[in-house]
Amino acid sequence: MTTRRKYFIFIALVVAVLSYFTYDAMKGAAVYYLTVTEAVGQSSDQDTVIRVNGKLVQASFVRGGDRIESHFDVTDDISIMTAHFSGVLPDLFFNENSQLVLEGSFDEESVFQVQNILVKCPSKYVAEEEKSSA
Repeated sequence: MTTRRKYFIFIALVVAVLSYFTYDAMKGAAVYYLTVTEAVGQSSDQDTVIRVNGKLVQASFVRGGDRIESHFDVTDDISIMTAHFSGVLPDLFFNENSQLVLEGSFDEESVFQVQNILVKCPSKYVAEEEKSSA
């Protein structure tokens, strides 16, 4: 075998290994958004981490005795899902125009145990459209 051929095989092997590691890392990072209705339909799958997109049901928010525990409902205007979060809530959490993205999984009682909350900030253009239509 020539030196040139050995070099080519070595480079091809390195590229293959790096491609596999990249694929494996990206596969674990891919978490897709579900609506509340889709998530409620999958509530029996307890070990799967999912992201759920919805809006806070304003009257449903209850803080626990230690002021860190939070219980609330999220809706997509079709279904309602109960969620539990332990931690500091992000800014704009209570804004009625904000979309919440909850990352977590369901427990045995079909309560969504939130690990991370992201808030999609409301667009100023949407707010202006609502004002002009009123």
